Amino acid sequence: MPNLAVKAKVTFCVQGVSSPLLANLVLDELDRELERRGHRFVRYADDCNIYVRSEAAGRRVMMSITRFIERRLRLQVNAEKSAVAHPWQRSFLGFTLTEESAPRRRIADKAVTRFKDRVRHLTGRNRGVSLERMITDLNPLLRGWAGYFGLSPAFATHPQFREFCCPSAAISH
Repeated sequence: MPNLAVKAKVTFCVQGVSSPLLANLVLDELDRELERRGHRFVRYADDCNIYVRSEAAGRRVMMSITRFIERRLRLQVNAEKSAVAHPWQRSFLGFTLTEESAPRRRIADKAVTRFKDRVRHLTGRNRGVSLERMITDLNPLLRGWAGYFGLSPAFATHPQFREFCCPSAAISH
């Protein structure tokens, strides 16, 4: 977990890299540069968060790292997806942090919304499939979601998730 005194975050979305493996090869030089500068960061493929202590530092780092990516690596940074913000205002790989003195990992609202929309689609009355087929289609989604987001302490206790997937269980508690 990064330093708890972190107050701002810089997010870069580098465009033009076609796969996570290729992104890791291309952006390895970025990792080395961030380590050389002493930044705290986390990166998966082309999604990178750099943690700094203030908004002013975030703006400086964003400007210098954008310059490094565009000039040295010859990649384009997506300015619409890049921002200086508090960690709890941004998500990374479907997770975000809570705004507390001891931050906790939680499932990002966008991930919950996409999950609910997919479940609604698969369980819709107008879909015209049998219950058996509906369950067959729904199982991989539920297993995948639980496998990935089960790492979050909020997964089992997330009120929207419990109410949405298990309405009778939510009522009885």
